[in-house]
Amino acid sequence: LSFLLVPLYTRVLTPSDYGYFDLVMAFSNLVHLTVALEITQAVPRFFGMEINPEKKIAYSSTGLFFNIFCYFIFFIFSFLFQDDLSCLVVKGDVARPEFQLGIILIFITGLLAFFQNQFRWELKSKQYTGVSLTISILTAALSFFLTIYLKLGLKGIILSILAGNAVGLILSAYLLRNSFKMIFDVSLLKEMLRYSIPLVPSGISVFVSLYIDRIMINEFLSLDDVGLYGIAARFASLTSLILVGFEMSISPLVFNNFNVPETKDNVVNIFKHFFFISILLLVVVSLYSEEALHIMTSPNFFDAKLAIPFLVASMLLSKFYLFTPGVFIGKKTKVVLGINVFTALINIALNFVFIPWLGFVGAGVATLTSQIFAFSQYYRYGQPHYKLHFEWNQFIPPVLVVIAVLIANTYLNASVIVEILVKTIFVAITIGVLFYSKIISISEFMKLKDLLSKK
Repeated sequence: LSFLLVPLYTRVLTPSDYGYFDLVMAFSNLVHLTVALEITQAVPRFFGMEINPEKKIAYSSTGLFFNIFCYFIFFIFSFLFQDDLSCLVVKGDVARPEFQLGIILIFITGLLAFFQNQFRWELKSKQYTGVSLTISILTAALSFFLTIYLKLGLKGIILSILAGNAVGLILSAYLLRNSFKMIFDVSLLKEMLRYSIPLVPSGISVFVSLYIDRIMINEFLSLDDVGLYGIAARFASLTSLILVGFEMSISPLVFNNFNVPETKDNVVNIFKHFFFISILLLVVVSLYSEEALHIMTSPNFFDAKLAIPFLVASMLLSKFYLFTPGVFIGKKTKVVLGINVFTALINIALNFVFIPWLGFVGAGVATLTSQIFAFSQYYRYGQPHYKLHFEWNQFIPPVLVVIAVLIANTYLNASVIVEILVKTIFVAITIGVLFYSKIISISEFMKLKDLLSKK
């Protein structure tokens, strides 16, 4: 949705307004990682391994009521100190009506996220998809109505997202009405919090790794630059849209089946498909980003193309840890904390170096570098607890070809038709190298539709 609404956003918002919107959304993500003490990560760990149906409901119900309590406290606190919070989020800007709406949105999405995750842990992919589509369609329709017809600008954008998620919350609660009871078990809560609390500073570190770029761009440069960077991130999010089936299904499937012998081979096989599609997405989105920006945005946002390759690669790498689940299976949450803290520190240091030197593109370079470090550490520390057999030599040639293609693209300067032809050749070369490296065979690739349909 964030990608499909780019044409609307870039026509009704200035880069500065879009930068404000992006910072509020970043603040929202920080709240979701901290306020409920990551209880949403503890529920699947115990819910998925519990055999007794009544105790499964007790885990999910206890988690739900704790989640509601935490977000209610946040809601009250935020409205009492909204000016102070706003100054922290948007560098000295007192609370605007848009910020107040953002607080309400955070409350609603915090509750909705718990329900949406419950669909995943119960493997109810159709219900999850139904709710998500309802939210997306309603949000898109309201966005056009409130901004084009009522001309509410940024306020209309946030109102539309708020209304769509509120409907999704009500629908999710109804569909999951049999998954919860009026149960709040303190002993189960303590058990889950012992697992999840170490993940809170870890979650903050993840937030720093993913969003410190916006904050530091706002500090070193301007809200306009934050807006350009935000649009680049929206184009990069297209990769998440296509790979969401892998991302949403892999964790529940692994947690429910990691003791089954063939699960390890399945994880490696799915990763190969994930890598194959990731490389294609990185090349296609990066090569054709300039044309896409000209079609979907206004001239004020064309410079966003400079950061797109780095953000696409960063976004894809940020999902690779899903295929190294050893630290989670081994309950090594302190290791997760250490990895994420060091990743955040590296990202901060690199942002200090690269943003003054390369502008907002430097933030993309810093984020990509830190994500490479994070994945390498998840693999290193996860293998002793859940050993997976990857043949890493297969993956080196495609990565080198992608680097060469993207560098060559920066020097490409010809007519539109010639550029499109050359870029198409670049894509064909990438596909050829992927098959030559035998990451997956052609016959396996043809079976991908069946694989995805099961997820």
